Amino acid sequence: GPDISIGNIHYGLLFTDRYSRMTYIYPLQNLTSDIKKQLDSFFAHLGFSPKHLISDFDTKLIGGQAREFLNSLKIHVNAAPAHRQDKNGLVERHWQTLVAMARNWLASAELPASFWFYAVRRAAKVCNYFPTKLPCGSWSTPLELAHNIKPDLRALFKPFTVAAVRRERKGDSQINKFESQSTSMILLGHCPNSTGLQFYNPRNGTFVTSIDYKIQPNVTSGAHFGYKYQPGLFIYRLDESTSVFV
Repeated sequence: GPDISIGNIHYGLLFTDRYSRMTYIYPLQNLTSDIKKQLDSFFAHLGFSPKHLISDFDTKLIGGQAREFLNSLKIHVNAAPAHRQDKNGLVERHWQTLVAMARNWLASAELPASFWFYAVRRAAKVCNYFPTKLPCGSWSTPLELAHNIKPDLRALFKPFTVAAVRRERKGDSQINKFESQSTSMILLGHCPNSTGLQFYNPRNGTFVTSIDYKIQPNVTSGAHFGYKYQPGLFIYRLDESTSVFV
């Protein structure tokens, strides 16, 4: 990413299923132990270990701890030739789409580069709802093809809006009926660990998961919280001299 994202996220690990085009992205705080941990999380989410992975020519994945971990699971890793990342074209094309969507959402909300990971993560989720035509002539989505789950269109809300999130306590004390029963936060998207939505409170730098909220669609979150928008944002692919223009 162009900056360290909130939550101390430095990189993102992206997967795309060749059959369904289902896309997954996981946060990385480092390029050593976190890769193995997030690979493990990905396989746990799938419920099985894939037989074959295609990757860029990146020694972080085709060598070191990550490769040892994949070898222990008997997963074959096939890397694109050096400086020929386009040979892994499925993921590359998805990446360009995700970055373009993410940049537009950040511009719309007037938020800085520190929100880049959550914008890309949200774009991946929305892309999994895109309709696709099957060879038989019927229509489906990557989500339905991969997990046999019908898309819930209520999930297609605009990210990074300001939301009033209900609170019950103020510090260590209970809130009384004469105090505000909510506090304004930034909606990041779905919580990866629950069925609630994930919010970020810029005032104290905390993340909150809640189902009790009221979205305020006409309020720009960047201006509301005093952020300075960074135009001309670039989100890079690792170990490349060229960037994806967004």
